[in-house]
Amino acid sequence: MRFLRQAQDRQDDDVRRKQEIDKQACVRDCLGEGAGIDLEPVMSAMTRTCTVVLEREEAGGYCVYVPAIKGCYTQGDTVEEALERSEEVIGLCLESLEERGFPIPDDTPDVTVSTRETEEVRVYRVLVPAQADA
Repeated sequence: MRFLRQAQDRQDDDVRRKQEIDKQACVRDCLGEGAGIDLEPVMSAMTRTCTVVLEREEAGGYCVYVPAIKGCYTQGDTVEEALERSEEVIGLCLESLEERGFPIPDDTPDVTVSTRETEEVRVYRVLVPAQADA
């Protein structure tokens, strides 16, 4: 069990690292390579982290839900597709909450999941664009 958790942690780190590299490359392209600007505050202001839970579907693919945002869920055929779609749906849900004047919920990094109804459950933290008021 510990081996599976360690493998999952490494995969989570790889996904976060790739997302961070992509965002930093975008900022560097916009600012210019030699701008000499510390990107950490810029990146923190541009993104927020959300915890998502992926469950393997019996018929294939993955269902993804966001514990911090009630009713925020999506699906994908692969883990990668499900994570990409989760970023999009989180953005849409946060935008909808903001437009209707509801508070933007904080992330729920500590989640409890059950494996009674599915054979595979994965927990990830994804980066999404920050909302204007965040």
